[in-house]
Amino acid sequence: MLGVFGGGWSHRSFGHRYTASSGVACVIGWRTKKLLYVGVRNKYCYTCEYRKRNNISTEHKVCYKNWNGTSAAMESDMIVEAFCSSMDIHGLQYRVMIGDGDSSTFKKIKENVPYGRHVIKRECANHVIKNYTKALFNLQKQLGNNGKKILPNTKIMKLKVLARMAITYNSKHKLGVESLRADLKNGPKHVFNIHSHCKPYYCKTSTENSVNISSLQFEKVIEKINDVLKMVVQKAPQLTTNDTSNLAENYMSLVAKFSGGKQINRGNKGSHTHQTHPTHITFLIYLIIV
Repeated sequence: MLGVFGGGWSHRSFGHRYTASSGVACVIGWRTKKLLYVGVRNKYCYTCEYRKRNNISTEHKVCYKNWNGTSAAMESDMIVEAFCSSMDIHGLQYRVMIGDGDSSTFKKIKENVPYGRHVIKRECANHVIKNYTKALFNLQKQLGNNGKKILPNTKIMKLKVLARMAITYNSKHKLGVESLRADLKNGPKHVFNIHSHCKPYYCKTSTENSVNISSLQFEKVIEKINDVLKMVVQKAPQLTTNDTSNLAENYMSLVAKFSGGKQINRGNKGSHTHQTHPTHITFLIYLIIV
């Protein structure tokens, strides 16, 4: 079974602030487009806290608190649970996983899922390119005051587009891993007007118009870009099919709408659990997909 996996929190982390009191993860069938699993983790129960403050018995019908770990660890725990329960719920195994580049989650699947050693990971191409672009902007900052002159935003966007184009083209024509790696590695040279190894599908410039790299002050910059590019090149085997986690992202966008766009706290009691329940949003997912 090939599944699309995704996770999120009750408020935005912006890449560094993982303090949400609630999180959600989902699994959607790649072929069926059906929601196969939804898991929720809550670190806080308003009813329990209210009863403690007022010296009332803490026993009540439903307590939504089911997590004592960190917010960052919620997603991997829920996805491992999805794998472990797949046989009981659906009578199948998730043998191929499409998701973002969280290596710690995949490691936990290998270690904790009974059939984890058989699971194959395919990277979401959109997430890989997003992380690549983010790393390029970080490199621009590291270059100091002249960073935007040496590596302007326009070149970063060209590098981003070229890498995404390489993944799409090689997947469409089934050219294989080595072809994809070669196109990805040639991206920085093409952007800096070195066209000796360019291919016609993304470059129409004659090799006679190429610039000698040794005469440019950007030689070290290209080397640094290649260092950033390594993380994309290493994932080339998982990118040859050009898979994305868009199905899971559609679900997460609907969760955000039901939970107030992550601007309203839905983690105090059971609101986040209710807002992410399949009966609320499965029909809307069907409308988006169809």
